[in-house]
Amino acid sequence: MRKSVTHSVEIEAEPDVVFGTIKEPRRLEGWAVDFVDAVEVDAENGAITARKGDECFRLRMMDNASTRTVDFLVGEASIGAYTRVLPTVGTGCVVTFTQPVPPDEDGRAAAERTVKAELRALKTMVEHAP
Repeated sequence: MRKSVTHSVEIEAEPDVVFGTIKEPRRLEGWAVDFVDAVEVDAENGAITARKGDECFRLRMMDNASTRTVDFLVGEASIGAYTRVLPTVGTGCVVTFTQPVPPDEDGRAAAERTVKAELRALKTMVEHAP
């Protein structure tokens, strides 16, 4: 049984632009809609609070500009969702997104749908930005 779901999408935008979109917590509301409805960033300490439905939770985002990776961890968890932006030949990039999945079939199917939908939303957001 697979313990994670990984998918990728090609995006016609510069890798640094896509990385910048992914690492900006407030932009999650536009592409990670199955994960969060709203995000607030504390101006003083940078702490991120996310909300999904009636649930609020602390979100830790760790990014690395040299490898264009962003890790999303909820609360004090040491496991979460992970993205990487890879350049392609010429213009554009490939974004990979890995998310752990629950052991049951329904959870796995939901994770598959979520990862694919969020990558499509990210692609649309970036490629159709003003």
